[in-house]
Amino acid sequence: MVKEMLCFLTLFSLEILQPINAQNLTEEMNMSTLLYKLFDGYDKKLSPKYKRGSNDQVVEVTANIFIISMFSISEIDMIKKSNKDDVESISVNSFIGVSNPKHHSRRNGKHNTKQNGCKIINRDYSLSMFLRERWKDERLVYDDVLNLTRLELDASLFDSIWVPDFFIITEKFSDFHEVTVPNKMVHIYPDGTVQYSARVTGSFFCVMDLRRYPFDTQHCKMEFESYGQTTKHLKFKWSDVPLTMGKDIKFPQFDLISTQTYNCDKDYFGIAFPCIGLKFILERNYAYHIIQIYVPSILIVILSWVNFWLDCTSVPGRVSLALLTVLTMTTQSAGARSNLPRVSYIKAIDVWMAACLTFVFLGLLEFAYVNVQSRVLNRRKSVIQFMVHQSSRSSSLPNGQGSNGDIGGYNESNSDSDVTKCSPCFKHLKGLERARAIDKISRVVFPVTFIIFNIIYWIYYFSWIPEADSDL
Repeated sequence: MVKEMLCFLTLFSLEILQPINAQNLTEEMNMSTLLYKLFDGYDKKLSPKYKRGSNDQVVEVTANIFIISMFSISEIDMIKKSNKDDVESISVNSFIGVSNPKHHSRRNGKHNTKQNGCKIINRDYSLSMFLRERWKDERLVYDDVLNLTRLELDASLFDSIWVPDFFIITEKFSDFHEVTVPNKMVHIYPDGTVQYSARVTGSFFCVMDLRRYPFDTQHCKMEFESYGQTTKHLKFKWSDVPLTMGKDIKFPQFDLISTQTYNCDKDYFGIAFPCIGLKFILERNYAYHIIQIYVPSILIVILSWVNFWLDCTSVPGRVSLALLTVLTMTTQSAGARSNLPRVSYIKAIDVWMAACLTFVFLGLLEFAYVNVQSRVLNRRKSVIQFMVHQSSRSSSLPNGQGSNGDIGGYNESNSDSDVTKCSPCFKHLKGLERARAIDKISRVVFPVTFIIFNIIYWIYYFSWIPEADSDL
């Protein structure tokens, strides 16, 4: 009985599974047949519209970007030496295909770093993104007999279709992601529309104007261009939503204010190449600089004013305090500029540090002048005392010299008149009073001048927009 039941179940399962396996096999054959027919006779070296007339050969490519993260924005060029293998592994200048990293300089010659009479320094920013392209290739039109929304190609077929020679002009170095498989995607829709996407991470140069640093706003561009296809055969445009960004993208020093898209078709030797651009408008977050640079420098300047409240005769204390503030201000100024590029123009932070150093140094000069004033009367008193001492020695000479009041050429009447004339010099408090009066005046003049400078400085740099920024 048991054997009969087992035989019945076996026969039943074979009857049920056979149609299912046949159906799966048929679907696999249909998919393989579809792919075979799709790529049979397909030449990826030719443009999708190569058979059209000369007026209808333009392939329109729509692009958009999804930014995964922006993790570095730097004003300093980091030059890293690498061997040939390292260069080959990271120097992926194009999004699709192979391109020349020196493309821009080869076409235009040397890159001009001067704009509006002001030397601009190239700096960079780094990001990771999904770069997507969509175009229509009529050679890939197929009948959707399998009720598929789209064909999702395997990675082995990525190199079997025509793709635009899309590359990034502003790229310094970049790389595709290949863990655990190449992070690329190709979807083909029944009407021949091709959706191409790849994940790219790299560094891109940004032309920065640092005249308002650290209150500056930077306009960093990312431009995409065709390397070999002209505007007669290829056209780039942004999609309706050109840019999307991941959540919680934040920068330690910048705030992303907005983004702008634009068209930037290039003309090289009379040949036009399609180009589109994306501009990131970044405003520097200056809270760090306020806390680390501006507040300490203000405190150092205020500390230098303590000298005006010390007694002018406290020479060691005033000298130590004055020199300490000058040296501290010099060190802080050098530290603030150490992380910035050497540029030919004056930055806002340079004006601030120079002004603070000037105030501290003038405080040191004020002490030197006060010290001289407090000691000048002592020197005069010493000279008079020496002259009186000499005259007293002359009065003890033999032969009664000086009996008429003329002692060694020093006449008592002359001495009396000289003492009378210099009698104000013996008033020791007069020199100190003059020195103390200068200190009292400095207690008011220095703070008031510093406050006026602050008002002018902050209003000017918060309201001034450099000419290079206003043109962007």
